[in-house]
Amino acid sequence: MNINTSNYWSASSASSHGFSGMVSGLDTEKMVEQMLMGTQKKIDAQKGLQQTTTWKQEMYRDIITSINTFRDKYFNTSFGASSDMNFASSAFFNTMKASLVSGKGVKVVGADSSALTGEMKIKVDQLAEAAKLKGEATVSQHTVTGAPVDMESLKKALTKEITITLTDGAEGIAEKTREIKVDLQGAKTQEEMVEKINQALGYAGQTDISASVKNGTLSFNVRKDSAMKIKGIETSELGGKMTGLTSTSTTTDVNGNTVVSGGGLVDMGASLSFTVELDGMQKNIQLDNLENNGNLTLDAVSKAINEKLAQAFGKGVIETKVHRSDSSEFIQFGFGEGYNKQGHSFRLSGMDLTKIGVVPGSSSNVNYSTKLSDLQGASGGVYQFEINGQEFTFDEKATVGDLINTINSSGAGVKISYSQLEDKFVLESASTGANYEITMSQSTGNILSVIFGDSVIGAGSKAGSDTLTTNAIKGNALTGSEKIGQASIKFTVNGNDYTFSLPKKEEGADPNYYTAEEFSQEFNKFLKEKFGDDISYDKDNGQLKINKPGYEVSVTEASVIAGAEENGVFPKIELGLTGKNNLATAETNIDDISNLSQREKETLKGLAGNGTLGGLSGDISFEKGHLVVNQTGAASLPDLMAGVSFGNGALAPGKTIQGKDAVVTINGVQTTRSSNTFTVDGVTVELTGVTGDEEAVIGTTRDIDKIVEGFESFVKDYNEMLDKLYGYTDADPDYRKYPPLTDAQKKEMSDREIELWEEKSKTGLLRRDSDVEHFLSQMRIALYERPAGCKFALYDIGIETGEYTEKGKLHLDTAKLKKALAEDPSSVEQLFLDATEGLSNKLIDVMKEAANPSSGSPGTLVQLAGVKGYGSEGNNTLTKQLKDIDARIKDLQRKYEKEKNRYWNQFNKMEQILANFNAQSGMLQSQFMGMGY
Repeated sequence: MNINTSNYWSASSASSHGFSGMVSGLDTEKMVEQMLMGTQKKIDAQKGLQQTTTWKQEMYRDIITSINTFRDKYFNTSFGASSDMNFASSAFFNTMKASLVSGKGVKVVGADSSALTGEMKIKVDQLAEAAKLKGEATVSQHTVTGAPVDMESLKKALTKEITITLTDGAEGIAEKTREIKVDLQGAKTQEEMVEKINQALGYAGQTDISASVKNGTLSFNVRKDSAMKIKGIETSELGGKMTGLTSTSTTTDVNGNTVVSGGGLVDMGASLSFTVELDGMQKNIQLDNLENNGNLTLDAVSKAINEKLAQAFGKGVIETKVHRSDSSEFIQFGFGEGYNKQGHSFRLSGMDLTKIGVVPGSSSNVNYSTKLSDLQGASGGVYQFEINGQEFTFDEKATVGDLINTINSSGAGVKISYSQLEDKFVLESASTGANYEITMSQSTGNILSVIFGDSVIGAGSKAGSDTLTTNAIKGNALTGSEKIGQASIKFTVNGNDYTFSLPKKEEGADPNYYTAEEFSQEFNKFLKEKFGDDISYDKDNGQLKINKPGYEVSVTEASVIAGAEENGVFPKIELGLTGKNNLATAETNIDDISNLSQREKETLKGLAGNGTLGGLSGDISFEKGHLVVNQTGAASLPDLMAGVSFGNGALAPGKTIQGKDAVVTINGVQTTRSSNTFTVDGVTVELTGVTGDEEAVIGTTRDIDKIVEGFESFVKDYNEMLDKLYGYTDADPDYRKYPPLTDAQKKEMSDREIELWEEKSKTGLLRRDSDVEHFLSQMRIALYERPAGCKFALYDIGIETGEYTEKGKLHLDTAKLKKALAEDPSSVEQLFLDATEGLSNKLIDVMKEAANPSSGSPGTLVQLAGVKGYGSEGNNTLTKQLKDIDARIKDLQRKYEKEKNRYWNQFNKMEQILANFNAQSGMLQSQFMGMGY
């Protein structure tokens, strides 16, 4: 290692602050550097001392951590400290174990230090039970019903069609385009697909163009001498999957022919598909057996699905049917008529389900995502009830998961669950025992009647409507003169998020903005794609119109930026829609409600004094977005209240199973417990069944093996602590030959060389350290002595020190320790826990004397080096020394700068004088030469 011992705290000493010997020819920088050498060496010495002191502090803190880690593990006297391997706790020396010796109906959970040795006999007469209320009726409809199907959209989705647009590109001839449509329905192989395409091209007289499949990719070959070109290819959704032509690329082959290739592999199995899961078994259903000949019917779709379902699960297990009502038709999935559906359920998934009106994720049985309003028999849109004095309120948008989670996390002290196997709900008290019960009533709606049965609890005396909505969200009208640069409208419809974006026009477009009419057209185009005619935008009055009842619409952001600058900025155009929704409020006019019949509106207006929902009261009122109707007012709203149940909302007598206490006989004493898990005489047991006259026998003994494991761990960790501390105090003083490196020296070395050097620089810094050696000596003394009044010393129970060269390391004779624990455990405990002479207190005192982190009484090592996170971190001897060193370094650096500036000023002045002298000399010489000298 080539080490240069010079270092400079500032590189500025070697930089020119003047002429740098330009006139004198002197190496000014080198001379200044040498003149500063004395001060520089003082700076280097202080920085070396600073580094050494820092390393020492780190070493002391490492020792402090090791001591306190050992103390916390084996001698923790803090409140609530674990008794596991804690030699300062009586519980450790009385570690007990219990096990079932004979019998059944009882499970041993564990035993604590208070357990008594011997046998415990238990006879279980009765288990503790929770109060329970079980539903008497199933709640699932065992069907999945889709929404009305748009047959035209379905036919389009099932089309397997491509459209090839050709153009005549002959020179001098005006461009002509021609479209060739190819119906690929019925093609089962690649060869059949290619044949259909080439036939269509041939029928159109395009013999210069041919299709082929190579390596799974469909391509079109256009002869190089042909006047025709392929301008573009469009596909239906399934046509694109089938041909891989959703994207294309154009190349030229070796013969000069143009080749237009698809962007993906052909998929001859392209079809509508979805997944059906029956009792955990999943099968994929592909509608590749459905011909779309333009006259497709929903009955044909249902038949095709049933054929695939029969192949997947067997005939008559899951079937579909077509239902028709009010000129609409929809598909319903259900179990076959002869199939025993009890205990079975199926679930449908896959986005293609939406094309037949089914929501992906729908299940035949109730699940967490099932809406309460979809439960069989649920009526109204508001459900209010009370369980054990705790009130609950849900509306028609809440799910079964919402209900379960809300009840179980409440203070009602009950747990509700749903069994898919039985298709029933169960409500239990959260705790077992005879003193726990279930009280329940409902005030609005009949959701508890649906869950548990009409005979269990009556419907409420009130019913609530679905959330009332209006037919428009009112905003600001557009005048028609607006210049719109871009727009973003974010809104939610029935819980689903949508975003309409109108991007900036392309650079150079004329005009480079949208008119109000263009903005309206683009927004309405987006709305029609998503919702048909159900939602639209009217720019003339600024309204977002909801043309179909049942839509809940909320606009979160309607940001429209002008396309023309005003005073250097593009201002916002306020549509007035942001933050608004179509939910009815107390101020809403009754005429504006979209989901009420005209007859109901007239009835309500007759009851409301001011024609608004807030004017209703009495038998029919408006509360938090819903109409709430008393049973006596139901006749006034026959459409709204059709099929709604009313009752007294009371829980029928005798429907709740009362909780029970456990009845047990323990060692001949009969007693009761509210829980099946309890502790007796230090032994914790769990009752698992009634034993009759048979007794279960539990044996309890001292867990000697566990105690010995604690001693083994203690000896191992103690020896490892000794190794670390003696590693510091016995290390050779290598640091004397390897002083800390300066920054300049580090620049000349590799990272590995620096690492090796610094290892040597640290080695021996704590050699023969008196504080550390004192701690080690005191620990040995405490361990070696026999405490006064104690029968045992450590060596009597099998713990002895090794040879002198091992420096106090401990050795454990486990056989001797086990013998002492078996014959006289109290004396072993006294050895450590004697109030005045016990080893635990002595060792704790020694460790605290050295490493106690408390600021009130810090240990000697803590006073010296401090502990991070405590008050001593900045208040200790070494930290104060480091602050003094830092102050000396700053003083020397200021002196260095002052000397450096003085030297440079002197040399600069010298250079100036020499320069002036040379100038004068030259002038005189030229004058003398002019005079002829």
